[in-house]
Amino acid sequence: MLFSVIIPVYNSERFIRKCINSILEQTYQEFEVIVIDDGSTDSTSKILESFSKKDARIKVYNFNNSGVTKARQRGVLLAKGDYILFVDADDTINKELLFNIWKTIENFPNVEMVRFRARMVNDKPEYDHELYNTDNSNYNTLLDGITAIKMWCFPNKRYEVFWLYAIKRSNLSILHDCPNFKTSGDYAFVPILIAKCKNIIMINYVGYNYTCNNNHSLTHSMGYYREKSRATNFLYAYKYLMENMHQIEQKYNEDFQFFYEDWKNRLLKKYNLLCESLKDELRHDFEQELGKQ
Repeated sequence: MLFSVIIPVYNSERFIRKCINSILEQTYQEFEVIVIDDGSTDSTSKILESFSKKDARIKVYNFNNSGVTKARQRGVLLAKGDYILFVDADDTINKELLFNIWKTIENFPNVEMVRFRARMVNDKPEYDHELYNTDNSNYNTLLDGITAIKMWCFPNKRYEVFWLYAIKRSNLSILHDCPNFKTSGDYAFVPILIAKCKNIIMINYVGYNYTCNNNHSLTHSMGYYREKSRATNFLYAYKYLMENMHQIEQKYNEDFQFFYEDWKNRLLKKYNLLCESLKDELRHDFEQELGKQ
């Protein structure tokens, strides 16, 4: 079984060596690494070229800067693996991750998504260190996607990130032709991917190390216009997610009220964290979405 590990990269010279080495150190060695260099202007491209010359499994593709959603989309279209994992360039994976996923798929051949556990690196003392790990320890049990969301939908917990899953490549067709969210693409797509699954499973292995203090990333970088861009992208992602989840709700005749309430709370929290001038500027847009059923 072949895994494709997709890494979207932009100006990651400080982190990318450690990231790629963590993949090369996997005990399960049947994988390819698809690196999408999204227009880096630092020494990232030279570092990637050096890796690709040493190991044919590392395939580097260079594009003009288009954002992480477009980079992931390109990676999926280029991937050959049966299952795909996404790794951010400033993060790492632990050496038994691919082996544990492979073993799970061997035991559950119809599984479409495998969720694993994550460790937060350099997070602040007041953070929830288990933010990306559910309190529900229902491991190694097949669930349909809607049941999984119900079980994982806790206030102030996160499950809607690409890097928390190994995903069957055919399930990622949603990314073949999708809106290009500069940020918040995880919010827009991951719950939809989960909800559409017939078979999803969670394993009790801490496989991913998420770097919390990279102030150079779009997620963490500061400034008025960056904050505004993140807020408007979150709004676009929220609208896309709601439209698609309403369609899934109608298709499967499920009650998604729990889901809508959770995401309205997230939207309100996002608004409350804005600076006062941005609250004034974006109040109408946020209130319009918060007022919808």
